[in-house]
Amino acid sequence: MLNAKDTVSDQRIEEIKKMIWEIFDTYKDGSSIARQYQLFKDMKDLNVEILANNNQFRMENKQLKQQLHDIKDYLSTDIEENYLPNRMMGE
Repeated sequence: MLNAKDTVSDQRIEEIKKMIWEIFDTYKDGSSIARQYQLFKDMKDLNVEILANNNQFRMENKQLKQQLHDIKDYLSTDIEENYLPNRMMGE
């Protein structure tokens, strides 16, 4: 089972943590509004990237589930009919 850490690199996670603390420090120190705005914008961009990665993961997961379902359906059909030696004998 994958988690968020599997879809986003450790480096990106560290960047996010650093930005969060910088936002708090910048706000606490009363630093420039422009820097605060830029940090929030960067966080928004990272959030969009994480959502895109999660959506990609969900899509791949859905495809894998469908493939497993198709295999299960194939295997649950009449096994005698699909068993190759029996098919060859019937021809």
